[in-house]
Amino acid sequence: MTESADLGPSRYFQPRADAEAAGAEDLDAVGTNAIRALLLGLMLSDAQEALFGLDGQLEVVGLERDVPAVAGWDDRLETAARADSLLRDLDIPSSLGPRRERPSSDYSSERTDLWVRARESPADPATSIAWLRTVMYSAPDRVDGVSAAAALSHWRRPKGAAEVPGFLTDARAVLNRAAGGNDTAAQEVALAARRTGIARPGSAAEEDSEATRWKANPARCSLTIHGTWAWRGDWWYPGGDFHSFVASTFRPNLYAGGAPFSWSGGYFRKSRKKAAQRLARWSADIAGGQLDTAFAHSYGGGIALMSTTSGASYNRLVLLSVPVHNDYDVEWRSIGKAQSVRLSFDLVLAAARARQRFGANVDELILPLYPWSHGATHDPALWAKESIQQKLGL
Repeated sequence: MTESADLGPSRYFQPRADAEAAGAEDLDAVGTNAIRALLLGLMLSDAQEALFGLDGQLEVVGLERDVPAVAGWDDRLETAARADSLLRDLDIPSSLGPRRERPSSDYSSERTDLWVRARESPADPATSIAWLRTVMYSAPDRVDGVSAAAALSHWRRPKGAAEVPGFLTDARAVLNRAAGGNDTAAQEVALAARRTGIARPGSAAEEDSEATRWKANPARCSLTIHGTWAWRGDWWYPGGDFHSFVASTFRPNLYAGGAPFSWSGGYFRKSRKKAAQRLARWSADIAGGQLDTAFAHSYGGGIALMSTTSGASYNRLVLLSVPVHNDYDVEWRSIGKAQSVRLSFDLVLAAARARQRFGANVDELILPLYPWSHGATHDPALWAKESIQQKLGL
């Protein structure tokens, strides 16, 4: 089976707008259908706000913002039933249970046919849901199938409702399996869609402890801040690849002393709020509360933004693939210049149903590339190739 992120050196894909991509197996088509699935999931759900700024990405994959949300539970059940009928007409299994052992390529014509039907009748969400289910059933271990599962998994049974569409159970099973699988891109999408994470061992005690506080001569310094789950990596840590690249290239004042700032990486708002408070304390101890430049990835950027209400200030804040949420409480006057670096479409942020563009206060640098990995924006090779340092004026 073609896997999406672990074949050779391919870190990016080129999306397609043609209908034939819906049934194709090459990496560009797999990436295209992952984007299509996640965008459809946003349109069909109550997360339309996450589509802000993505009209160009809709066009790139051959979509328009014309699929209606399916909101009421009765409407959802009725729509699911009509999707069942479409699947039966095309002889497509309607659940993972009795799924026949067919290679994903055998579903090519059905996936293409349903995509064409969905684009011809966008006002009927049943066709879009049937397409999503076909993608999920045909490639449950690949990032396009997992993205379809993410798009379908947002329905929640209201209290007291007895009937639940079977595909919801299937979608969650696909996400659970992918979260522990070997396809890196599919795993990232699954974890984001489930909105769960792996907490750092001992993190709860650390967050309430003063043991990691460190007194130093107050001096302006720069720092790197990791995002959700990323405490397990070392790109942000002194000696890590991105940390070394930044320190040796344009920010020699990047902090490399004892007790570098880190946080639990928990996928919870309370974890981020606590981390923002700890970051403010850390910056007060290390630099008198006034930091030069922070390079913050994903929810690490949210932490940096929120730390301003607890006293932290930044000459410059460089936000790397940071989700945009209305619940960030920010003191913008404490940020000299805020800049966002992101690629054209982030599969992980879409799976988490998070907005991908700032509307104000932040200068956006959007690179015309489509990554498999949410961590692409802290890749030193990308920074060097795209001259990101120069584009940001660092």
